Amino acid sequence: MLASILEIVNDSCGHVAGDELLRQVTSVIRRVMRSIDVLARNGGDEFGILLSRCPVEAAQRLANSIREAVQDFRFAWEGHSFSLGVSIGLVGVDAESLGVEQVLSLADTACYVAKDAGRNRVHIYHPDEDEIQMRRGDVRWVARLRHALVEDRFTLYVLPICTTLEAEADGEYLEIRIRMLGDDGEIIMPGAFITVAERYDLMPAIDRWVITQVCRQIEELSARFLSSGTRFFINLSGHTLGDERTLQFIQDKIGEIELGGELLCF
Repeated sequence: MLASILEIVNDSCGHVAGDELLRQVTSVIRRVMRSIDVLARNGGDEFGILLSRCPVEAAQRLANSIREAVQDFRFAWEGHSFSLGVSIGLVGVDAESLGVEQVLSLADTACYVAKDAGRNRVHIYHPDEDEIQMRRGDVRWVARLRHALVEDRFTLYVLPICTTLEAEADGEYLEIRIRMLGDDGEIIMPGAFITVAERYDLMPAIDRWVITQVCRQIEELSARFLSSGTRFFINLSGHTLGDERTLQFIQDKIGEIELGGELLCF
């Protein structure tokens, strides 16, 4: 798993540059691999390598060689230069392995452990490891969250913010809260998924979903809200605040509804 560099290149240089980055990284990895190994792109910034007739110790050495080769590589595009890091998860395949999906899932789990441990490192899967058990649950939540984003399976709740002063407020203040919709339509509280979303860098995407939905509601009900002095308060995660693209995204959304930013507070 490349350390989020693909998204950065796509955003700053365009998808043509992102495609070229993937091609060049593939070449870097292939130069380190053995001729009997198989390389495939799983999607996004994730690659899978099947190492044939390769004991764990040899696989670890090869994985570290790949990690070092990617770390030494620099991607250049139209005056921009990018350095890369890669997190690698290793899992053994033997007669007790249950199938391709399980092997890929375990490798994915080990990869996330490597990423959480500081990125740009290799982690070998051990079934009795507490960290692995926790991350296996996390990986399932990550998949659910990604599907929820694609399928629009979130919903918003609005809570009034009430003054404790005797004087009346100058308008209605509303705090926006998010809930996730399960496969059967059940309401999933944010405490069940926010921590995982923050750990795996999904909060910026979720926060952008919230901002987009709130702006749509404002556009549909603008006459009422503009006359009443209503303010919407949207909570942003630290990851979103630290994302340099957030401000431009908010400005773009405000521009789309053509109402200015006076209705939104963050």
